[in-house]
Amino acid sequence: MKKLILLLTLFSIGLAANARHLKGGWIQYEYLGPGSLPNTSSYKITIRQYLDCGSIGPQIDDKATLGIFDAGTNQLVILKDIDSVVNGSVILNKRTYSGCIFPKPAVCYLINKYETVVELTDNPAGYILAVQRCCRINGIENIINSGDVGVTYSNRIPGIINGISFRNNSSPVFAQKDTALICFKAPFTIDFGAIDKDLGDSLVYTFCNGLTGGTNAASSEPNGIGPKPTSPSAPPFTSVPYNTPTYTGTSPLGPSVVIDSKTGIISGKAPPITGEYVLSVCVLEFRNGINIGSTKKEIHVTVANCSISAADLKPAYTNCNDLTFSFFNESTATNIKTYLWTFGDTSSAASNVSTLPTPTHTYPDTGSYNLTLTVTSGNGSIVCVDSAKAIVKVYPGFTADFTVDSSCILNPYVFKDTSYSKFGKVTSWNWDLGEPTVTTDTSTAKYISYLYPTLGKKTVTLIASNTFGCLDTMVKVIQVIDKPSLYLPAKDTTICYLDTVQLEAFGTGAFTWSPRKFMNNTTLSNPTIFPTDTTMYYVSLFNKGCVNDDSIKVNVVKSISVKVGPDTIACLTDPIQLYAKGLGQKFTWKSSNPLEKVSSVRNPTVIPSQNPTGYYVTAQLGKRCFATDGALVKVYPYPVAIAARDTVLCFGSPLQLLGYGEGNKVVWSPANKLVGADSTNFRPFIATDTTTTYLLTARYLGTNACPKIITDTVKVTIVPKVNIAIGNDTVVVADQPLQLKIDGNVDSATTSFFWTPSIGLNNNKIRNPIATLAKYIDTITYIARASTPEGCYALDSMRVVVYKTPPDIFVPTAFTPNGDGLNDIEKPIPVGIFKLENFSVFNRLGQLLYSTSDIEKGWDGNYKGKPQQTGTYVYTVSGWNYLGQRITRKGTFVLIAK
Repeated sequence: MKKLILLLTLFSIGLAANARHLKGGWIQYEYLGPGSLPNTSSYKITIRQYLDCGSIGPQIDDKATLGIFDAGTNQLVILKDIDSVVNGSVILNKRTYSGCIFPKPAVCYLINKYETVVELTDNPAGYILAVQRCCRINGIENIINSGDVGVTYSNRIPGIINGISFRNNSSPVFAQKDTALICFKAPFTIDFGAIDKDLGDSLVYTFCNGLTGGTNAASSEPNGIGPKPTSPSAPPFTSVPYNTPTYTGTSPLGPSVVIDSKTGIISGKAPPITGEYVLSVCVLEFRNGINIGSTKKEIHVTVANCSISAADLKPAYTNCNDLTFSFFNESTATNIKTYLWTFGDTSSAASNVSTLPTPTHTYPDTGSYNLTLTVTSGNGSIVCVDSAKAIVKVYPGFTADFTVDSSCILNPYVFKDTSYSKFGKVTSWNWDLGEPTVTTDTSTAKYISYLYPTLGKKTVTLIASNTFGCLDTMVKVIQVIDKPSLYLPAKDTTICYLDTVQLEAFGTGAFTWSPRKFMNNTTLSNPTIFPTDTTMYYVSLFNKGCVNDDSIKVNVVKSISVKVGPDTIACLTDPIQLYAKGLGQKFTWKSSNPLEKVSSVRNPTVIPSQNPTGYYVTAQLGKRCFATDGALVKVYPYPVAIAARDTVLCFGSPLQLLGYGEGNKVVWSPANKLVGADSTNFRPFIATDTTTTYLLTARYLGTNACPKIITDTVKVTIVPKVNIAIGNDTVVVADQPLQLKIDGNVDSATTSFFWTPSIGLNNNKIRNPIATLAKYIDTITYIARASTPEGCYALDSMRVVVYKTPPDIFVPTAFTPNGDGLNDIEKPIPVGIFKLENFSVFNRLGQLLYSTSDIEKGWDGNYKGKPQQTGTYVYTVSGWNYLGQRITRKGTFVLIAK
């Protein structure tokens, strides 16, 4: 049972996958005459099913299941499997493209044809023809969940309409002009025109709903429903779920695409998103003014990622702010080569044109101008030219604005337009009053009055326009309150006994203050009071039935005091802030230094320059209360710490740090990297070979001194030790090139090199010179010097012995491996030899005791760890000289044991 379920599942998946090559279709019928039986009519039914051109094998239906329904009862009358027409398949493949299209996407349909002849009983309502299939491809842009949506091809054979029989009608036949190319966001046309064999009939074209049919389920389910139903479902048929509101059956490619009702030609601007779209067209058939039928053709069209050479502009450009415009081509074409803009500005021929892709132009005055864009593009030798025109309206000086008059939520808020238009008149207003709980808070009136249902902040938006098409937006945030806004700058104040003070309250409306005693007027917003005791005053604000209340406490004192604080210490040139604590409305400061002026605020900032400096303040409350106080500021100089400049030091070189300090404690750190660093020595020696930053710190200890700590630093960068080696002493043959080289931890890019003497060297200022020594030289010692950019250097030397013989390999005749460091190793001496091929040692029995190809190694007199006896041994040696010649030598030597 599990295997059967699996097979059914795979069969279902296979049907769905096969069906997803569907690209649409339509049904045609042709009246052939009366049937073979009385009261019957004969019709030829043709079904055209569109597929992807890549469809093969089971993806192509060998039969189409046709259902014929009574149009009056929707009951199934005939169910028939129709074979595909032999050699009836047609491939529509776009083969010619305009050279102005890039790239050139493929457009191809495989159309299968299925035909049959049926005889139908003449009935009054006629018949509905239907074929269903499922499912469409995933991701169709104008349908929701398109992978689960099927298709229904349908047509209707008329019966009797208005007492007239139309059974002898033949449906229109669509012309197969389906290979039109559609590039995204570009203009296009598709011809959906049809031909009607019934002369005198008129045709009207319209977009109509695509129809769904079939399901993803296996066809073995009840009622035979599945990707290829055994019987189409009965009418009426359901519309596909369009991706509204952008796409509908009557607007399948968006609002920019229309169909000509007389010709069936679809035209407009393609959608901005590439992909598949369902396109369904119904051609309505009229005879003598009576609609006798509707033939529907539904196909999938592809909006491709291609560009049509085009100039595209908006219909009009309006600037209501200034005289300057920035333009760009609205076309998405990617193969444009040249641009020519003409701005319509006759004031200057030179500035009237531009060849930039996105020019900016400033017009000399207000008015309307004619803008023209001409572009050229193409691929290879093909040149395409296109142009577009637009109106430019230059009318700066338009600003949207409004005022708001309000009290509280109990009363309507009144909004008045105050928009300004320098040219023309303000002609439209669109208000959004920002009330989130309703949808009725909008208006198009100039002045509006609105009663808000809720409290809180409201974002009010006015969009206004004028007669020249200028558009501007003003946004203001208002506060809907439950009482009028009342603001008191102070809630608590103090006055001196017998003084007067003016209270302040801010708001819109009528004020009432209490108590009336010691107040000059209770209805002013700012009355004058003169209480003799501390009093709480209350104020009420009345505005159009809305009330708000607040209060202020007025403290009455007979005297005041002020305190500056204790004496303090300051560092010379440092600012300090003085503080006056106590009651007072006015503070007057003085300094003991007659040249210093102090600001008359409560807490001024001063920079004392004398030691000491006295500061004195007088606090005043009203006209009758005064108090004074003062303090001394002792001023001491800063400590001083000055270190020498950063320096670079070669590894191992001594350095004494230089510095200067003022203070009773001046020290260097870190002490563990210094010698002689104490408070009495400003010049210690460094004691490290690593790069270090040294800190010189100065301060004054004690209470009568500037407490600040001053530091300075010096960074001593240690250049790592320069190590070089040019090799061991060596021998050469006269006139033999000898490659010299400096090895070591130096960078060739930054290090300078120098060899002495320069005799025989091709270049004595490089890292790897070549030495060629003449026969008159017996020995020479080369000294190499490598210097870093900082001046740090290292030396090494090599002694070269010059042989007058030709290149050869010499082997000493004896050696004494006794461990005294003298003549302990028997090894060949190559002269003029480029490479040692082999050096081997044998005993007198021919046994191999030692072998090497390393020119630097030799035999130590041991074999398998055991010293060999005194005696004569045989050697063979071979190598290649610098001329490329192989040299072989054989001989004996004597080992003298301990």
